[in-house]
Order: sequence, then C-alpha cells, then structure tokens
Amino acid sequence: MQEKTPSRTGWIPSICIVLLCCAIAWLGARWITPRKTRTLENYVELPAYAGQECMPLGDSAAYYDGTLLYALRSNGMQKWSYLAGANAGFHVGDGGVTTWTGTQITLLNAETGDTVFSVTMTKPVMSARAGSTYVAVCTGTEETVTMIILDHNGKQVDAIEKPDLTVLDYGFFNMGNLLWIMTLDTDGIAPTSQISTYRPGKMETGSIVDGEQVLYKVLFHSTKIRAVGTNYARSYDYTGSEDISDRLLVYGWYLQDIYGTGENPLMLFIPMRDTGGEAKLQDVRLVQGSLDKTMRLPYECFSIYAGNGCIYGFTNEYLI
Repeated sequence: MQEKTPSRTGWIPSICIVLLCCAIAWLGARWITPRKTRTLENYVELPAYAGQECMPLGDSAAYYDGTLLYALRSNGMQKWSYLAGANAGFHVGDGGVTTWTGTQITLLNAETGDTVFSVTMTKPVMSARAGSTYVAVCTGTEETVTMIILDHNGKQVDAIEKPDLTVLDYGFFNMGNLLWIMTLDTDGIAPTSQISTYRPGKMETGSIVDGEQVLYKVLFHSTKIRAVGTNYARSYDYTGSEDISDRLLVYGWYLQDIYGTGENPLMLFIPMRDTGGEAKLQDVRLVQGSLDKTMRLPYECFSIYAGNGCIYGFTNEYLI
C-alpha cells in the first residue's frame, strides 16, 4: 500500500492562528502603552564615564576626566580640551566656563576653549560662576567665606565677606549685572536662610530672610523673586516684602526641575522621599501660574525633567 503524503494545506490554518495571536498581542501592547510614550532610539554615546563630572554646554556637554576638561559637540566629538590639572572643579555659566584648582581660577571661552583670564586668589577657591558681565569666585573655607567678584578682564571689583555662614548657592541675574547669594545660618535656635542681592562694586541692593524653613532654590522674574524652600514657595518684591497671596505650600515635595524663563515657568516637583538613593520616580506635581496638579506616571522612572508644556520621564525601556 502506498503511504499517503501529508498535505501542506494543513499548515495554513496553523500559520493563520499564529499571525492572529501576534496581531492581538501587538494591539494589546499598543493599548496598554500610553499614547505619548516613546522608545528611546536616537542617542549619542559620550566618551565620559558615569562617575565623571559632566555639565550641559549648549546643545552638548563638558566633562572633566581628572586631568583634562573637555567640551564636546552635539555628535559626541571633541570640540576643545583644556589642561585643568588634578583635583580641579569646573562650572558652565552664561559668561563661559570657569575652572579652578587650589588658589587658581581660570575663565575659558565656551566656544573655543581659549583662556579669557587666569588669576591667583589669596585663599583657596571652592567654586566659581561666570555671568555675562562678572565672575563670582567663592574662596576661603566653609566657616570663613569671601566672595570675590571679577570682571571679564580678571580685575577684582568687589569682595563680600560671609563669615560664620554656609553659602548654599549663588549666581547672577538682571542680564548678569546683579549678584545673588543664598546663605544658611545654623548658629541660632533654628536655621535661618537668607538671599542677598548685590550690585558688584557698589552696594547690597536687597535681602530676604526666612527663619521658618531652609531655602534651596531661587527664581528671579521682572517684578518678583520666588524663593523655594522645604515648606513653602514664597514670592517677594525687590524690596524683600512677601506677597502672601502668592505663597504655595510645597511641604513634602522637592523642586526637581524648571522649564522656561518667563514670569510663570513650569515647575516640576517630586516627593521628598524620592530624592535620594535608588529612588524610583512615579508621582509628580506640576505648578505653573494657576495650574497646580499631581499625576502618576505609568512607569517608574529613574529621572524626570520638565519640558515645553510636558514632562519627560526616563525608564530602562522608554522615554515617556
């Protein structure tokens, strides 16, 4: 008896079933995944290691490898390098890139890496910020801070003493013509935060004192100053008077990022409990003008940033 050859047409229903299952799985994944979730496909690999200090520089980045300071292009290629030496620090500002080691402070042109000036201070340099008009250099020790203000020729125009105060942050505003310094006084019964503003070479122009909380962020607008602390975000005029009606309760939330430079930038807050260690970010609070809303992201993120009318969340698989 002749053995019957199996018919190939028996495979067709099986193939159709497999294709149908794949289509259902694909449609299910599309339905589960949020519409505004995107897979991160385009990226540029940088030559920096994860442990090396890195800062945004225009549309690219600058990083320090322990000896050399590098500026990179948007495609990851080297733009310029500078021999900063061992144990150096650096900061990218509106007026260029500052780098320091020991008592030496140097200002570099952000585009070319050329040295604008290099000056030796009388005390060790702890940090520096370059504005469009001046450079602020924080010198001394944590207990005896002196803020030296230089012009872009390296000439000293002011020296501001901050004895027995912890300098939390500082920078420039008003198109780089005014300086602000945020300090913390821990000698009293309760810590007292203060934001002082200066016109370099002339006088202190204003002061804001807050004894109810620790301040950690300040925003400057055309008619007001917004100071963000552990309990409140408060608004002041430039004489230091608070606008009580514009006070925002932020207890339990930390200002993670800000987008925009206008009167009402988008402020993105995350729970204070998620600010350290291996925190997985999922709950966020958005504040902009009269908008104040909380939301829960569909996935746990390791980093979250504010954008133009939106937020960006980075997971191990998606850019949300």
